[in-house]
Amino acid sequence: MQVEGKRTVVAISGPSGARKTTIVVESGRVLGDATLLFFDCYGSAAKVYPNQTEWVREGCDPDARISVPQLVTDLQKLKKGDSIERPPGDRFPSNVPRQPVVHSARYILLEEPWGRDRTEISSLIDLVVHIDVPLDVSLCRRMIRDALFETPLDRARDYLESSLHDFYARQQKVGDRADLVVDGRRSVSEIVGVAADFIQNTTAEGSP
Repeated sequence: MQVEGKRTVVAISGPSGARKTTIVVESGRVLGDATLLFFDCYGSAAKVYPNQTEWVREGCDPDARISVPQLVTDLQKLKKGDSIERPPGDRFPSNVPRQPVVHSARYILLEEPWGRDRTEISSLIDLVVHIDVPLDVSLCRRMIRDALFETPLDRARDYLESSLHDFYARQQKVGDRADLVVDGRRSVSEIVGVAADFIQNTTAEGSP
């Protein structure tokens, strides 16, 4: 199945704890004609380079950390209007139907922590909406989210011993190349409203 008409890839970026997945899902509902892709769903297809601590100390270059060729291929197909097979990963949002085939749409919403900062997909992204979250809020949300898997003490220790502070700080710089930066401390509904309005206004016929 091929979809005719213009298609826009919108990356939703932000650090851990920015609620990117929820914002992608809710933005898709507001925009209507949208298909959703999630970075975490490509985990089994990603090429992740080992030794995160060393990578952080060397400057946190996203190109030196991870490569996801399957995501590149899928974005290329969706931008052309073609359908793709559902990504192979099992970290799929529970509130999104698991269809075996993902069809293209007017808006292709991508959860991508690094926005335009990963070279392999930067040319495929039309807009970046960055969710800006202070480091302390990011850390606290991560502790709450992962409380079933690790204690807050373990997370705090990792934060200090694995140079995670530098990693989170680098993720915040993604907003420097974004088209819209939204305060991630606002409610999900407020963030989605601002993001959806921006996307629709920016991509409206006749917009510069």
